[in-house]
Amino acid sequence: MQRVLIIQHPDYLYYHDLSQACRTLGLEPLLAPCASEAELDALLADFDRLHPDWVLNHPMVSPLVGRLGRLKNLPVAHWGADKILNLDLLNRDLFSSQDRLFLTYREDVAKFRALGVTSHYLLNCHNLAQRDTPSGVKTHAISFVGSAELGPNNYFRLSMDHWAQRARALSPDHVALFELLRSLFLQALAGQDQATRRQIFLLPRLVAELFREFGPLFQTMGLTQDYVTLLLGKEAASRQRQSLLASLPHIDVFGPEDWQSSGLENITWHGPVRQYDGSGAVFAASRINLHLGRIYCLDGLSDRVFNIPSSGGFLLANRHAALTEVLEEDREVALFEDAQELNDKVRFYLANDTARETIAARGRQRVRNDHGFAQRVREILKYL
Repeated sequence: MQRVLIIQHPDYLYYHDLSQACRTLGLEPLLAPCASEAELDALLADFDRLHPDWVLNHPMVSPLVGRLGRLKNLPVAHWGADKILNLDLLNRDLFSSQDRLFLTYREDVAKFRALGVTSHYLLNCHNLAQRDTPSGVKTHAISFVGSAELGPNNYFRLSMDHWAQRARALSPDHVALFELLRSLFLQALAGQDQATRRQIFLLPRLVAELFREFGPLFQTMGLTQDYVTLLLGKEAASRQRQSLLASLPHIDVFGPEDWQSSGLENITWHGPVRQYDGSGAVFAASRINLHLGRIYCLDGLSDRVFNIPSSGGFLLANRHAALTEVLEEDREVALFEDAQELNDKVRFYLANDTARETIAARGRQRVRNDHGFAQRVREILKYL
């Protein structure tokens, strides 16, 4: 029987479920933390007792865990659940032949493969505490669980505030350069706003054009194309999210405090909800659950796409190819292209309980059958 060492990260609560999935596949799961140098040292000291055959690191890519694999000559499967936004990870020296990266966004796979790192595309899955019987009581008409993209994860706004303060502290010339930079960024964002309405991520091309014309300005600030694309992508996603939500008559939102600065008068903010053992109840108690895939993340799927149906919730999401590959439109999920279609679908499904509940039931069955931890670990095993 293979022994798999599962790395536990303190912010996530689903490792019992992941361990149980491994048992169903005939594996013996072992659990240990490895999020710091001290924990790595403790794990190495205890390694002879654990004696695993391979390591599973979820939900992130961690060179620290990769060091464990190198030191003990073990394959390490890094299953990353999010888009790779830490550009420092795009460094071949951080990874060895023992590392296997399983990434949930196709463009990230291509980037790591270009570096010579063994990488594969692997979907997210449902990862909430399982509720055997979905609630029949619907206390919310339309709900969204997530961020307004206005807080600490909006690197664009934080960087602009920092650069503006720094320029004012230096000289009027620096202020003028900052204003030029800001106008160029806003120009690119305006172009992306138009493309967002057509579900197209245009920023990489728009940023490349800016660098061709204003390369010395960006070089002076130490900015690369990838980093600027990331910064602007964060702001583009915030604009996308707010524009779509503003078009609705009313929506209940659950998430961090950045909703209070959104300026949206049609929302009721209910505060944060714990993902593993809290968000499922919201999904089950909402007639419609929105998924708004960020405009820079249309090459893969977040776990929300699987968690909503697995909890018995009805999923209404923005249409893109990665999603239609795994859930059948109008049978297991409802999709929209723009704000007009979003509102049309909301009105239709709020007025048609049977159609909505039929889709939710089919989506739940599909996700429970095909998109859990066991199915994903089975795929990882094929490559190990």
